[in-house]
Amino acid sequence: MNPIATNGLVLNKRPIIVWEDEEVEFLKLAWNEGMSTKDIQDNLRKTKRAVLSKVALLNLAKRRIGLDVSKTAIDEYEAGYKSDEVAKSAGVNNQTFRNLIKRHTPRRELSNRDIETISDRHEDGCSASCIAQRIQRSTLIVKDFIKKAQLDIDSIPTDKLVLSLESDGFTTAQIAMKLELPLVAITNAYKRLRGKGKQNV
Repeated sequence: MNPIATNGLVLNKRPIIVWEDEEVEFLKLAWNEGMSTKDIQDNLRKTKRAVLSKVALLNLAKRRIGLDVSKTAIDEYEAGYKSDEVAKSAGVNNQTFRNLIKRHTPRRELSNRDIETISDRHEDGCSASCIAQRIQRSTLIVKDFIKKAQLDIDSIPTDKLVLSLESDGFTTAQIAMKLELPLVAITNAYKRLRGKGKQNV
């Protein structure tokens, strides 16, 4: 922080945090979807203070930060029920439930629901890492399944997905949320696309 003099006193001036429109939109979407504060700040590359201050300024809904995971909820999750279904029955948002239950749940084999999610997400062009995060499994397990199932190992390039979703009316923030990629990955895709456009002129 840059010190400034006021009536002989030296004070610290806080830097101004600039928020782009797409960052604000992403914050609203991610917050309401239940993404953790840590994941949001990592995605937007902003401090926790900046994120929470913006949340307060936008008057976004307060969220529960704790959950007593019941034996029933754990049993349901281990049985293969989707986390969003269990979270709904537990009365909390999906991301909060996923962040908390993974600390209580032992390693389990891929369920039919996991396999369906891997296949669908892979077909949509999601990376193995983003799929792994979705089903709370390691990236290696997801990659091994994709290889054994002989799915197309080459996912659709991000740039192509961005163009496709943009043509369908999705905003930058919505695309980032849908593909489960950092917002900067989408903005970088736009930069690459603009660069290719100039080269073709």
